[in-house]
Amino acid sequence: MGEDEKFFPAALYPVMFISGMVLIFPGPILDSLLADFGISKAAAGRLPLLFFSGGFLGVLFLSEISRMIGPKRTFLSALLFSGLSLFLIGLVKSFYLLLPLFFICGFANNMLFSLAGVITTRLSRKNVGSSVTRLYAFFSLGVTLGPILSGWILRKGFGYQPVLFQLAGLNFLVLVWVLTRKIPALKDIEKMTWSGFSRLIKSSGLLFFLLLLGQFFYVASEQGASVWIPEFLLNKFPDENIQRASLVLSGVWFLFSVGRFFFGWLSKRLDRRVILIGLALISALSSAAAAWSSHRLACEMWYLAFGLGMSGIYPLIVSYTEGFPPRYLSMGLTLILAFSSLGGAIGSYPVGILAERLSFSTAMLYPSLLLLFLLIIFPFLKNAFNRSQTGAGAQSKI
Repeated sequence: MGEDEKFFPAALYPVMFISGMVLIFPGPILDSLLADFGISKAAAGRLPLLFFSGGFLGVLFLSEISRMIGPKRTFLSALLFSGLSLFLIGLVKSFYLLLPLFFICGFANNMLFSLAGVITTRLSRKNVGSSVTRLYAFFSLGVTLGPILSGWILRKGFGYQPVLFQLAGLNFLVLVWVLTRKIPALKDIEKMTWSGFSRLIKSSGLLFFLLLLGQFFYVASEQGASVWIPEFLLNKFPDENIQRASLVLSGVWFLFSVGRFFFGWLSKRLDRRVILIGLALISALSSAAAAWSSHRLACEMWYLAFGLGMSGIYPLIVSYTEGFPPRYLSMGLTLILAFSSLGGAIGSYPVGILAERLSFSTAMLYPSLLLLFLLIIFPFLKNAFNRSQTGAGAQSKI
């Protein structure tokens, strides 16, 4: 199936859905892991650190892997390794064996939603903003459902193992789905070389670095908050239970989903840059308010507002990569998403350390502070996008 044939993003929705469920799995089970393995919050912070470090390398090598074996085989391989690692995490009894398995799971899972984003961004043509936003809305739906199922399983007293086994099973079901679908074979994927990167920078350097930093700080804030929300609520409010805490996290990601559909529609009518600046401001203020709120319901409501504010940022940043020359889009987006995965590691790990040394409320301020960097970056996006398109046009004439 070539790029010139009609592309239906809906074929990738199940991939995005399961990838979203897997992305959020460390948060709901973190309290159970702390109890079962007898580890501290600082030690537990290594798990999301390794998960997102694996994701960083997975996305970094995505362009080269998909160039060598094709997008469909890349999807199938990633689903296989994600499912196997989740299954093994549920079986092992040593904390030190968890570490490489979390790394492998992150490596595989981040390839799934990144490759789906690359394909949709490259092939959606005039509807990039809405198509990418809708794609990541299904990702958010997966993240929404994940904590609900996890919270119900844990509340019933089954432990964290069944949470992992059901995620592994769903990975294998989606693998069967992908086997029966036609996945576009992307043409002219630029090889991940220094010369290729240099040509990307020459045509779209400013846009590339703004998007790189924007995704880094966004994902760092998103994961710094969402990985720790259930444990934070359980720690701060004595009358909280794991099912309610997981429902709050699901509510956050439900608003991610609803917001992404809405902001995808809004992006057709309003400058994306204006939307991004407004969302970054709302997210920073609501996250800070939640961290310092002394009332449980108010804290939960502030986190829901945080979810709505964050909802449109990720896909709208991704949609700006349409400004890259087509042959460099895969490499450029791959590098941006890889760096953002590193942001996920840096965003979640310090929260555990700060919670141990200072207080949990102080630690949860860290994600909101990261969002302030977005307010510096976003105002420059429109000019950078226009310059990139001019540079791409000039390069195509050479």
